[in-house]
Amino acid sequence: PRSSTAMQSLVLLSSVRRSLFLSESDRARFLTQMMRGIRDILASRNGLQHEENYHEFCRLLGRLKSNYQLSELASAEVYAEWLELAATFTTTSFDQWQWSRNSIHYLLTLWGRLVAAVPYSHRANSSSSPNNRPVSLPSSSSSSPGGGRGGDDADLGRSMTSALSSSPPSPTAV
Repeated sequence: PRSSTAMQSLVLLSSVRRSLFLSESDRARFLTQMMRGIRDILASRNGLQHEENYHEFCRLLGRLKSNYQLSELASAEVYAEWLELAATFTTTSFDQWQWSRNSIHYLLTLWGRLVAAVPYSHRANSSSSPNNRPVSLPSSSSSSPGGGRGGDDADLGRSMTSALSSSPPSPTAV
């Protein structure tokens, strides 16, 4: 569908260089608007029944963390809702892995980067900080790509949830 071209455009827009913004507040407003749009798509799931849209949307989620630091994402007013909806979307994607197998790695990249950035987050005391937001990720599924082993999925889910909900050490470097 033509909407996949629109999704591709959103992926490109999410990659706009920092130097194109006149100020950090302009960049923060842009990020908030981008996250609102993603939140709205996650909430409505409108258009995600098409495989091309779904794939591009997964690319968009993966790209977002590539271009913004965790502290920038966490400072957006819609962060908490965005994070919960992204976790639900990821869980659903794992459950439907046969259909989304070419897109899963973008979601894994997103969560891997979010978890890896937790120790460096400057927003450890904020209520919208990832440190205070436990996120439920998949534990196991008999239809998982690993042939129903479940244990690996359970370990992954526990590790990611624990990393996003525990207090990081004091940041010494960014």
